[in-house]
Amino acid sequence: MTGDKVHTKNQAAFLQGKTYLYQDIPVEASKRYEIKMFVNAPSSSFPWKYYCYWRKNKSTALPAENNKPIQAQSYQHQTDGWCNVFNGRTFTAPGEAKLLRVEIRTYGKAIIPEEGIYIDDFSVELVE
Repeated sequence: MTGDKVHTKNQAAFLQGKTYLYQDIPVEASKRYEIKMFVNAPSSSFPWKYYCYWRKNKSTALPAENNKPIQAQSYQHQTDGWCNVFNGRTFTAPGEAKLLRVEIRTYGKAIIPEEGIYIDDFSVELVE
């Protein structure tokens, strides 16, 4: 991939159709983190959302009120090139959190060539 299909370097994930991609990141309770995830969504008709969940373990999420600040409240669509969906915001892990699951979902009705979203430069960094 080259050009607008990568944010940096030479690889990015490309999601199409109705699917999701997630990663669990170990975190420390009560510590503050910056989440970065750059998305390029060239189509105005392709819906997607990002979700994050503080978790006690891989199978148990903390209650929903802990997660609302780190989830998209509505479907996202076209971006103006690459954007960091978390826009430099930081988030404090609740007292019981051991993991942060960062997930992105797409809601395309069918796989259409060149319709989808590109994801690159994902990270979760401890803020000192």
